[in-house]
Amino acid sequence: MKSPCEQLKRYNVGKIKPGTQYAGLFPHQNSLPFAYIPTLQEVIRYVKKIAGDTVGFQIEIKNDPTKPELTPPPQELASSLYVMLK
Repeated sequence: MKSPCEQLKRYNVGKIKPGTQYAGLFPHQNSLPFAYIPTLQEVIRYVKKIAGDTVGFQIEIKNDPTKPELTPPPQELASSLYVMLK
């Protein structure tokens, strides 16, 4: 089974699926092929590269309480996030 990060990397968010009702709402929208959802770590690296330490982060973690197996325990999640931000 692929990790959540690997799963997110599979989604192309740069264009609307042609022929859908939603696509019909935006007939003139230009697509951006190969636009993928970045990981949190990639976003942090990019912002630090561009802005250095002049920008801070406010991160909101989402989870599904009906599927606790999809999220690490709170202590593990907090520790992992701390290490990444450090």
